Amino acid sequence: MKRLWKLVFTMLILTLPFGSVVSSAPYYGYQYTSYGEVAPAPLPYLPDTVIYGKDTGAGEFKSPEDLFVGPDGAVYVADTGNNRIVVLDEQWKQTRIIDSFMNNGSKETFNQPRGVFVNGLNHIYVADTSNNRVVILDEQGKLIRIVNAPEADVVREDFKFVPTKLTSDRAGRLFVISQGVYDGIVEYDANGVFTGFTGRNDVKFDASDLLWKRFATDAQREQMALFIPIEFNNLDIDKDGFIYATTSENSIKTKMVKRLNPSGIDVLREDRHFPVIGDYRNTKAGSIQGSSAFVSISVYENGIYAALDSKRGRVFVYDDDGNPLFQFGQIGDKIGNFRAPVVVEWAGKNVLVLDQALNRITVFTPTRYGSLLLDASSAYQEGREKDAAQLWTEVSKLNNNLELAHVGIGKAQLEAGDSKEAIESFKTGMSFPYYSRAFGMYRKEFMWENFAFIAIGVVLFIAAALFARKRLPRLTAEDGGPIRLAFRTCIRPFSMFWDLKYEKKGRGWVALGIVAGLAFMNVMRAFYSGFLIYGDSDQYMNSLQEAAFIIIPFLVWCIANWSLTTLMDGEGTFKDIVIATGYSMMPLLVVSVIQLVFSWFLTEEEIAFYLMFESIAMLWFIGLLFVGTMTAHQYTPLKTVITMLLTIVVIGIIIFLALLFFSLVQQLVIFATTVYRELSLR
Repeated sequence: MKRLWKLVFTMLILTLPFGSVVSSAPYYGYQYTSYGEVAPAPLPYLPDTVIYGKDTGAGEFKSPEDLFVGPDGAVYVADTGNNRIVVLDEQWKQTRIIDSFMNNGSKETFNQPRGVFVNGLNHIYVADTSNNRVVILDEQGKLIRIVNAPEADVVREDFKFVPTKLTSDRAGRLFVISQGVYDGIVEYDANGVFTGFTGRNDVKFDASDLLWKRFATDAQREQMALFIPIEFNNLDIDKDGFIYATTSENSIKTKMVKRLNPSGIDVLREDRHFPVIGDYRNTKAGSIQGSSAFVSISVYENGIYAALDSKRGRVFVYDDDGNPLFQFGQIGDKIGNFRAPVVVEWAGKNVLVLDQALNRITVFTPTRYGSLLLDASSAYQEGREKDAAQLWTEVSKLNNNLELAHVGIGKAQLEAGDSKEAIESFKTGMSFPYYSRAFGMYRKEFMWENFAFIAIGVVLFIAAALFARKRLPRLTAEDGGPIRLAFRTCIRPFSMFWDLKYEKKGRGWVALGIVAGLAFMNVMRAFYSGFLIYGDSDQYMNSLQEAAFIIIPFLVWCIANWSLTTLMDGEGTFKDIVIATGYSMMPLLVVSVIQLVFSWFLTEEEIAFYLMFESIAMLWFIGLLFVGTMTAHQYTPLKTVITMLLTIVVIGIIIFLALLFFSLVQQLVIFATTVYRELSLR
């Protein structure tokens, strides 16, 4: 009987879905859509090994703050609390401990070293933080050079050299992050001579801040925040000599990640939808609030890099274009969770995370999903389009909702010359720039292949228009009906608005029809415009809201204008205002139709013309509204302008009163509901 129950239990376990297995992991897999929504995703990395100091044979770590994987695969740990550098082999066993060196015959020790780096010659760079210096040793641990605080005219008098993180390029130049230094990264040449600061974060401030500071008292200025650049907290360097640096503050004024070229200029590429900021949606409730806080960065290859968020304990991996590949990790107590992560480092495809609070290193290994993402991104950057297409196809099989996979497939299709298929892939992947490029190629090919048919169609259209003009002369008569009158109002507003009011040619149903038509076209544009205009956002659109966006402002304008002009001796009735406003919206209706049609034939570079037509239509509408208001009320031009501006003020008052009314109603409903619940409980 026991064997039977064991067999049944085993069969049940084997039939569990994949998601149940994932749920047992120390964190959950997720991704962001192009609209910032969280979607489930396979786990890219899983914890494999946890290394404590005692496991290495070097004794317990004490508040370690840095680690680095050398060119030979050895791992160097800055064991800060123990004032030493611990060197581990690939089996995580201690091979040596560097806690002192000889300097001119005397023995010197480290004092809370917080940074370590090893170059291609296996020279060891140590940020000897509390000794305010950088120590450079050779492979045997012999002193090469000591780099002290910079001395130059550009250095502030109160400058204090407290090195925390450092790196070096192939030319031997040394780059050091010093605590409390907001001038940028401290740069030295190969001989340890200070050459300047690089990559300083620019100070950005709002005009309101500057205005307030200008009128504040001296005491208030002292209490206000200073406009001081944010300092860097960590850095890494790629094979091309570009420096990747991080700051822990995320705002519209400061970038969290920068890629600095040799001139110190940020050349980091970022995805169109979201910048490199970690989690897109900031938590506004719970124990962890606010945006991500990057404290470490490590470059993999081909522009792929990982950034560590200390706030939520997550590693975010991005490709060379700033597209988020995946993320993993979490604050917690399980294996694979962190308490105070300080450093992320690549070891091949494996990822190492150093936890300062738990005094341990966690080794993460890629799942098939994570490995495929890295390989696919690298293949495209290396120019292997066919391999990239196959790899991205494999990725999409594991996660068909990953937009980046479809973009990768589209890139390979585009390189192969299959622009039509690439269009669909880029559309699924929500990549506007690449969609535009593929569509431009397809449009050009289509025009060349069908030029004869297009030319014949244009000739036939012109012939049909000329035939209609000749056979249907009533359409060109002076009074061709109320619809034609609406069009003629756009061309000859002064005489036509006079006829609308005093010759009684204006029709209320035509004005309301124009408004209804514009509302309908606004809905059509939201749902059926080309991909480059509204993207794939129709699932988030509401037709009633789109229609209300036209109808409500029209009604509020008419009511506000009528309420105001009755007090300013206006001759126009409410009907006159409705007719004048409705007829004035005719250019908006015409241009909306044109925009809807041409939105399907535009590339990204041509969207400026789309917006230009919209601006022209709006200016045309304002001009017609000015003439219509002036004619309806028999105002002078100056009084008409004043009236229109005051109408906008009245609209603001109406909106305020409406919001106040709805707020009071909401409070009354809440009060009534609360009283009802109290009475029902008794």
